[in-house]
Amino acid sequence: MQYVVTNGKKFYYPEVRTNKVCKTENVDQAFLFSNEKTAKELIKRASKKLKGFHVESIICEASETLNPISKEKRILFSCEQREAVYNKYEGHCGICGRFVPYPTFTIDHIVPLSKGGTNEISNLQCACRSCNTLKQDILSEDLNSKLLEILTYYMRQHPKDHSIWKQIKKIHKEIKIVKKFKK
Repeated sequence: MQYVVTNGKKFYYPEVRTNKVCKTENVDQAFLFSNEKTAKELIKRASKKLKGFHVESIICEASETLNPISKEKRILFSCEQREAVYNKYEGHCGICGRFVPYPTFTIDHIVPLSKGGTNEISNLQCACRSCNTLKQDILSEDLNSKLLEILTYYMRQHPKDHSIWKQIKKIHKEIKIVKKFKK
């Protein structure tokens, strides 16, 4: 059994870099506690920010919602499943490649449930919150196309912005290095 700190509408999650108490309405982003005592201790330590919050036990089956397109249920992943996804990506975001501290990572469906994806570990990736929010329920290829479209539009609107060209040259160099290693 796992526990969350909630007020019924919002859930607690820690911001690791700033050590702040944060709240979200997205249950997938909620921090899962392995025992009730630790969750209650947090509420005591942050009593002002977590006023009106309490500890609730979470059972995956009770929090599932049926996705009408894929017939797959959205679930709260267990600690073991979360660790497996995190370890599979060695703590790096599967979308941008940056390191993501364990308490702040989110689980992203590579093929979204709305597009027929499943909750199998093979369809899950570690993602930072901003990338997961940006990707939403689209396929990675569609996200890449959209980002390229945005970049192209920006470059047309700001042709004299040399910083973007420097970044593109840097990326191009990195790609060449990666290609050499793959040979």
